[in-house]
Amino acid sequence: MEEKIMTILNEMAEYLNVSQMKKLQEVILKVFSEKEAEKSEINNNEYLKMFLDAKRIEGCSDRTIDYYSKTITHMIATIPFPVRKVTTENMREYLSDYQKINNCSNVTVDNVRRNISSFFSWLEEEDYILKSPMKRIHKIKTKKAVKTVISDEGIERLRDHCTECRDLAMIDLLYSTGMRVGELVNLNIEDIDLERRECVVYGKGDKERRVYFDAKAKVHLKSYIESRQDTNAALFVTLNAPHKRLKISGVEIRIRELGRSIDLERIHPHKFRRTMATRAIDKGMPIEQVQKILGHSQIDTTMQYAMVNQANVKSSHQKICVCRVVMEHKKLGDIATYVNGYAFKPEDRGTKGLPIIRIQDLTGNSYDLGFYNGEYPKKIELNNGDILISWSASLGVYEWNRGKALLNQHIFKAVFDKLDVNKKYFVFAVKYNLKEMEKRTHGATMKHITKKDFDNVLVPFPPLNKQQEIAATLDKLQSIITHRRTQLEKLDLLVKARFVEMFGDPEFNNYNWDTFKMAELCTVSSSKRVYQSELTNEGVPFLRISDLVNRMDYNTETCDLFISEEKYSDLLNNGLVPQKDDILVTARGTLGRCYIVKDTDRFYFQDGMITWLSSYSEKIIPVYISYLFSMHGIKKQIEEMQAGSTVAYLSIAMTKKLSIMLPPLDLQTQFADFVQQVDKSRFITLKENKESEIL
Repeated sequence: MEEKIMTILNEMAEYLNVSQMKKLQEVILKVFSEKEAEKSEINNNEYLKMFLDAKRIEGCSDRTIDYYSKTITHMIATIPFPVRKVTTENMREYLSDYQKINNCSNVTVDNVRRNISSFFSWLEEEDYILKSPMKRIHKIKTKKAVKTVISDEGIERLRDHCTECRDLAMIDLLYSTGMRVGELVNLNIEDIDLERRECVVYGKGDKERRVYFDAKAKVHLKSYIESRQDTNAALFVTLNAPHKRLKISGVEIRIRELGRSIDLERIHPHKFRRTMATRAIDKGMPIEQVQKILGHSQIDTTMQYAMVNQANVKSSHQKICVCRVVMEHKKLGDIATYVNGYAFKPEDRGTKGLPIIRIQDLTGNSYDLGFYNGEYPKKIELNNGDILISWSASLGVYEWNRGKALLNQHIFKAVFDKLDVNKKYFVFAVKYNLKEMEKRTHGATMKHITKKDFDNVLVPFPPLNKQQEIAATLDKLQSIITHRRTQLEKLDLLVKARFVEMFGDPEFNNYNWDTFKMAELCTVSSSKRVYQSELTNEGVPFLRISDLVNRMDYNTETCDLFISEEKYSDLLNNGLVPQKDDILVTARGTLGRCYIVKDTDRFYFQDGMITWLSSYSEKIIPVYISYLFSMHGIKKQIEEMQAGSTVAYLSIAMTKKLSIMLPPLDLQTQFADFVQQVDKSRFITLKENKESEIL
């Protein structure tokens, strides 16, 4: 019955406006549904009560519930008909009149709009109305003044003018922790750990978190607690007997009085919170860590709190301007000579001699080094410290440090025989320009950059002493990035260890699970080819291997190529777009990296370079498949299939033939739950790394 009703409504949607559609829905449901007849009898106040009950269950504070109640009660009293019949026009008129009558600011009106919008959204979610009338009423624009913070001088002046040790402790605790004033007044003495300089607070929604205070706050807190003569458990109490717990209003009044006494502009408790966030960001703390300290569920909220120091903005701007003026650029071809590797044949690869270095040996995808034991041109010899640049399939720059070896084709060795250059700086400069190189690549099957185009790539080229300074700075940042990547690798090792513990080694199938070909467990395919002429500069992202890897490694969604909305819609309507839980597998250069598609993803991808797994058997789940690809057993199968190939390649036919061991589904599910827990830690580390990542 419900499906028939929805069919009628969908068919009539293009002929009726919203009000008419609502009336149609009411009539249909009144005729066909007893449940809906019951809903229609509910009055406005009962709807409000149910809404407030729902918000209370969600964990909203009493203060928030009260604000919802007052706002929506006023709206119900003003509009003389059931909320089920309210239109967008009614609400626009109500908000306009509200602002005129109350002479309030856009900020206040927008707060009212948000509360009412939450109410109607709840009605829609609960199927009391067809569509919220607030959906087409957008956020009201407000003037965003640059919010100031308390200067270091201001903090010291506040400290100097405190006559009570309680006030001094209160100011330093607010300043060093960034806690909310509501969290401050709820603290008890027992919550304070003076030795560790930390305390536990309960934020919005009764969420517990740990915050930390500095040495000054510790000294003043200790002095204040020791001076107390009362028995109240509260940390901050009134100065006079009976020494009751301070309320929010009491703290606000006291802080404002202190600010006015020394002519400081608009000093209030919340300003300490913004100051702490700004100070932390200014000192280099990653925004995700600031988010955790402040107790924000959304990082966007943290960004609003953390105001960038304007003096630093000015200084940075001046530095940028200077750099633009004095920074010289040079072509790569004018900096060094680039020697291409030798085209070794499959029969040249043996088990003795010097290792032959291919692109996959640089990217970490090779498990079977080939060796050459014969004569070779001296120019292709590699030694520690040599700079290598892969120019085909997978663009990259590397410093070789694994001993004497021989260079295969599709890789340049940089010989610095033209200009004085710092090698570390050169590596950073080339990495910085890899995106520019990708734009110059050619070839349908295997992307590559020609020697001419490579030589003409421009890179910043300051004097040698400046190169050394820049390289030293970037090296420090790279160390931070490397450390965090090591953390990610450890998490990966943890998951792989758990995989082997639960399922055994895929190479040997220790537990004798049944085995199947990949084609028996899922559909193996690729995308429909998108031609160069169909690519655009905006629209829906079009992913190449490098873009997909960036999503996996850095949680970034940037790319340079797009397809039109029309092209994407056509592909989507024809079932040619990956859906949630489908797997995309890298199939050129970088092999076997798996990306599980999210329900929020909206993109298309390059055919032939990326393999698409979908329509899984009920015997297998995507998380198990994705980690199976990361295990040596599968990688060895891939190596054997593409042995002798110069460039790593995993065709659809190869993927279909992969032998897959299949443990019980409940065991796979247990593993997926474990991965989900580890991924929480992985996400935090990725976000932190993104803050430091500059290249």
